[in-house]
Amino acid sequence: MIGNKKTADIFDQLTHDVKSPLVKIKSVVAILANNSKIKKHKDVIDYLKKIDDQANSLNELTDLLTDFVYLKDKKLNLFFELIDSESFIAEIKETMGNRTKNLIFKNESVVKKSIVVDKKRIFQTIDTLAMINEGLKGKIHVGTVLKRNNFTLVMTLPGNSKISYSMINNFDLDRMSTKEERKLLIKLSVALEVVRLHGGGIKIKQELNRTILLLTLPLAQITN
Repeated sequence: MIGNKKTADIFDQLTHDVKSPLVKIKSVVAILANNSKIKKHKDVIDYLKKIDDQANSLNELTDLLTDFVYLKDKKLNLFFELIDSESFIAEIKETMGNRTKNLIFKNESVVKKSIVVDKKRIFQTIDTLAMINEGLKGKIHVGTVLKRNNFTLVMTLPGNSKISYSMINNFDLDRMSTKEERKLLIKLSVALEVVRLHGGGIKIKQELNRTILLLTLPLAQITN
Protein backbone atom coordinates (compact mmCIF):
# COMPACT_ATOMS: atom_id res chain seq x y z
CA MET A 1 0.00 0.00 0.00
CA ILE A 2 1.12 3.57 -0.72
CA GLY A 3 0.76 4.51 2.93
CA ASN A 4 3.51 2.06 3.88
CA LYS A 5 5.93 3.32 1.25
CA LYS A 6 8.05 6.43 1.06
CA THR A 7 7.41 8.81 -1.84
CA ALA A 8 10.94 8.21 -3.13
CA ASP A 9 10.34 4.44 -3.37
CA ILE A 10 7.20 4.97 -5.45
CA PHE A 11 8.96 7.58 -7.57
CA ASP A 12 11.77 5.12 -8.32
CA GLN A 13 9.35 2.85 -10.15
CA LEU A 14 7.63 5.74 -11.92
CA THR A 15 11.03 7.09 -13.04
CA HIS A 16 11.92 3.70 -14.48
CA ASP A 17 8.57 3.60 -16.31
CA VAL A 18 9.30 7.02 -17.85
CA LYS A 19 12.95 6.48 -18.73
CA SER A 20 12.62 3.07 -20.37
CA PRO A 21 10.57 4.33 -23.34
CA LEU A 22 12.79 7.44 -23.53
CA VAL A 23 15.84 5.24 -24.13
CA LYS A 24 13.98 3.41 -26.91
CA ILE A 25 12.82 6.68 -28.50
CA LYS A 26 16.38 8.06 -28.52
CA SER A 27 17.70 4.79 -30.01
CA VAL A 28 15.14 4.85 -32.82
CA VAL A 29 15.88 8.53 -33.50
CA ALA A 30 19.62 7.79 -33.69
CA ILE A 31 19.07 4.89 -36.11
CA LEU A 32 16.82 6.99 -38.36
CA ALA A 33 19.15 10.01 -38.28
CA ASN A 34 22.06 7.84 -39.44
CA ASN A 35 20.10 6.29 -42.31
CA SER A 36 21.70 7.32 -45.59
CA LYS A 37 18.35 7.88 -47.34
CA ILE A 38 16.90 9.95 -44.50
CA LYS A 39 20.06 12.08 -44.28
CA LYS A 40 19.13 13.55 -47.67
CA HIS A 41 15.97 15.12 -46.21
CA LYS A 42 16.93 18.10 -44.05
CA ASP A 43 13.36 18.65 -42.85
CA VAL A 44 13.19 15.09 -41.51
CA ILE A 45 16.61 15.41 -39.82
CA ASP A 46 15.51 18.69 -38.19
CA TYR A 47 12.34 17.00 -36.95
CA LEU A 48 14.30 14.08 -35.52
CA LYS A 49 16.59 16.53 -33.72
CA LYS A 50 13.56 18.20 -32.13
CA ILE A 51 12.33 14.80 -30.92
CA ASP A 52 15.78 14.03 -29.47
CA ASP A 53 15.95 17.45 -27.76
CA GLN A 54 12.52 16.91 -26.19
CA ALA A 55 13.58 13.45 -24.98
CA ASN A 56 16.72 14.95 -23.42
CA SER A 57 14.65 17.68 -21.76
CA LEU A 58 12.23 15.13 -20.29
CA ASN A 59 15.15 12.99 -19.10
CA GLU A 60 16.72 16.02 -17.36
CA LEU A 61 13.40 16.95 -15.75
CA THR A 62 12.93 13.37 -14.51
CA ASP A 63 16.40 13.40 -12.91
CA LEU A 64 15.65 16.77 -11.35
CA LEU A 65 12.32 15.66 -9.90
CA THR A 66 13.99 12.49 -8.59
CA ASP A 67 16.53 14.62 -6.69
CA PHE A 68 13.70 16.81 -5.37
CA VAL A 69 11.67 13.84 -4.11
CA TYR A 70 14.75 12.16 -2.61
CA LEU A 71 15.62 15.35 -0.74
CA LYS A 72 12.11 15.62 0.66
CA ASP A 73 12.26 11.98 1.79
CA LYS A 74 15.81 12.50 3.12
CA LYS A 75 17.16 9.73 0.89
CA LEU A 76 19.57 11.74 -1.26
CA ASN A 77 23.13 10.54 -0.70
CA LEU A 78 25.92 13.10 -0.73
CA PHE A 79 29.53 12.06 -1.33
CA PHE A 80 31.71 14.34 0.76
CA GLU A 81 35.42 14.88 0.28
CA LEU A 82 38.00 17.10 1.95
CA ILE A 83 39.40 19.77 -0.36
CA ASP A 84 41.65 22.74 0.33
CA SER A 85 40.18 26.18 -0.30
CA GLU A 86 42.77 27.13 -2.95
CA SER A 87 41.91 24.14 -5.14
CA PHE A 88 38.20 24.69 -4.55
CA ILE A 89 38.41 28.36 -5.55
CA ALA A 90 40.47 27.49 -8.66
CA GLU A 91 37.79 25.01 -9.75
CA ILE A 92 35.03 27.57 -9.14
CA LYS A 93 36.88 30.09 -11.32
CA GLU A 94 37.32 27.51 -14.09
CA THR A 95 33.67 26.43 -13.89
CA MET A 96 32.37 29.99 -14.02
CA GLY A 97 34.82 30.87 -16.79
CA ASN A 98 33.46 28.04 -18.90
CA ARG A 99 29.92 29.32 -18.41
CA THR A 100 30.53 32.93 -19.39
CA LYS A 101 33.28 35.11 -20.83
CA ASN A 102 31.85 38.15 -19.03
CA LEU A 103 33.40 37.09 -15.74
CA ILE A 104 35.26 39.25 -13.24
CA PHE A 105 36.72 37.03 -10.53
CA LYS A 106 38.13 38.38 -7.29
CA ASN A 107 39.61 36.11 -4.64
CA GLU A 108 39.80 37.63 -1.16
CA SER A 109 40.65 34.30 0.46
CA VAL A 110 44.35 34.56 1.23
CA VAL A 111 44.42 31.94 4.00
CA LYS A 112 44.44 28.29 2.97
CA LYS A 113 41.68 26.32 4.71
CA SER A 114 39.88 23.01 4.19
CA ILE A 115 36.27 22.42 3.20
CA VAL A 116 34.24 19.21 3.23
CA VAL A 117 31.88 19.16 0.24
CA ASP A 118 30.16 17.01 -2.31
CA LYS A 119 31.92 18.73 -5.21
CA LYS A 120 29.54 17.51 -7.91
CA ARG A 121 26.49 18.78 -6.05
CA ILE A 122 28.04 22.09 -5.02
CA PHE A 123 29.22 22.85 -8.56
CA GLN A 124 25.72 22.01 -9.81
CA THR A 125 24.46 24.52 -7.24
CA ILE A 126 26.88 27.22 -8.40
CA ASP A 127 25.87 26.59 -12.02
CA THR A 128 22.19 26.80 -11.09
CA LEU A 129 22.68 30.10 -9.23
CA ALA A 130 24.40 31.55 -12.29
CA MET A 131 21.29 30.67 -14.34
CA ILE A 132 19.02 33.00 -12.33
CA ASN A 133 19.65 35.92 -14.68
CA GLU A 134 20.91 33.93 -17.64
CA GLY A 135 20.81 35.76 -20.95
CA LEU A 136 21.19 39.25 -19.49
CA LYS A 137 24.07 41.29 -20.83
CA GLY A 138 26.75 42.58 -18.51
CA LYS A 139 29.59 41.39 -16.34
CA ILE A 140 29.18 38.68 -13.72
CA HIS A 141 31.25 39.51 -10.64
CA VAL A 142 32.33 36.56 -8.52
CA GLY A 143 34.25 36.79 -5.26
CA THR A 144 35.28 34.36 -2.53
CA VAL A 145 35.74 35.18 1.13
CA LEU A 146 37.05 33.13 4.05
CA LYS A 147 35.71 34.66 7.23
CA ARG A 148 35.42 33.17 10.69
CA ASN A 149 34.43 29.55 10.17
CA ASN A 150 32.77 29.99 6.77
CA PHE A 151 33.61 30.04 3.09
CA THR A 152 31.39 32.44 1.13
CA LEU A 153 30.95 32.71 -2.60
CA VAL A 154 29.54 36.10 -3.64
CA MET A 155 28.04 36.29 -7.12
CA THR A 156 26.73 39.58 -8.52
CA LEU A 157 24.55 39.30 -11.63
CA PRO A 158 23.34 42.17 -13.83
CA GLY A 159 19.64 42.94 -13.55
CA ASN A 160 16.99 42.08 -10.98
CA SER A 161 15.95 38.45 -10.63
CA LYS A 162 12.29 37.48 -10.83
CA ILE A 163 12.99 34.70 -8.36
CA SER A 164 13.38 35.56 -4.67
CA TYR A 165 14.64 33.50 -1.73
CA SER A 166 11.12 33.18 -0.29
CA MET A 167 9.83 31.79 -3.60
CA ILE A 168 12.54 29.09 -3.51
CA ASN A 169 12.11 28.33 0.18
CA ASN A 170 8.31 28.09 -0.14
CA PHE A 171 8.51 26.37 -3.54
CA ASP A 172 6.11 28.91 -5.04
CA LEU A 173 5.63 27.14 -8.38
CA ASP A 174 2.37 28.97 -9.16
CA ARG A 175 4.23 32.23 -9.76
CA MET A 176 6.39 30.70 -12.50
CA SER A 177 4.82 31.45 -15.89
CA THR A 178 7.01 29.35 -18.23
CA LYS A 179 8.32 25.79 -18.34
CA GLU A 180 11.92 27.05 -18.08
CA GLU A 181 11.09 29.17 -15.01
CA ARG A 182 9.42 26.21 -13.32
CA LYS A 183 12.40 23.99 -14.08
CA LEU A 184 14.78 26.63 -12.69
CA LEU A 185 12.72 26.92 -9.48
CA ILE A 186 12.95 23.13 -8.99
CA LYS A 187 16.72 23.29 -9.57
CA LEU A 188 17.05 26.14 -7.07
CA SER A 189 14.95 24.28 -4.49
CA VAL A 190 17.21 21.25 -4.85
CA ALA A 191 20.30 23.50 -4.63
CA LEU A 192 18.99 25.11 -1.43
CA GLU A 193 18.43 21.73 0.22
CA VAL A 194 21.86 20.45 -0.87
CA VAL A 195 23.55 23.48 0.68
CA ARG A 196 21.52 23.03 3.87
CA LEU A 197 22.71 19.41 4.06
CA HIS A 198 26.25 20.83 3.96
CA GLY A 199 25.40 23.03 6.95
CA GLY A 200 25.46 26.16 4.80
CA GLY A 201 22.97 28.56 3.30
CA ILE A 202 21.98 30.65 0.27
CA LYS A 203 20.89 34.29 0.26
CA ILE A 204 19.48 36.37 -2.60
CA LYS A 205 19.62 40.16 -2.37
CA GLN A 206 18.00 42.55 -4.83
CA GLU A 207 19.71 45.90 -5.32
CA LEU A 208 19.43 48.60 -7.98
CA ASN A 209 19.81 46.81 -11.34
CA ARG A 210 21.65 43.85 -9.87
CA THR A 211 21.12 40.60 -7.99
CA ILE A 212 23.59 39.48 -5.31
CA LEU A 213 23.80 35.77 -4.47
CA LEU A 214 25.65 34.48 -1.43
CA LEU A 215 26.53 30.81 -1.01
CA THR A 216 27.98 30.00 2.41
CA LEU A 217 29.63 26.72 3.40
CA PRO A 218 31.22 25.85 6.75
CA LEU A 219 34.97 25.28 6.87
CA ALA A 220 36.20 21.89 8.02
CA GLN A 221 36.99 21.74 11.73
CA ILE A 222 40.21 19.75 11.81
CA THR A 223 41.83 18.93 15.16
CA ASN A 224 45.26 17.43 15.64
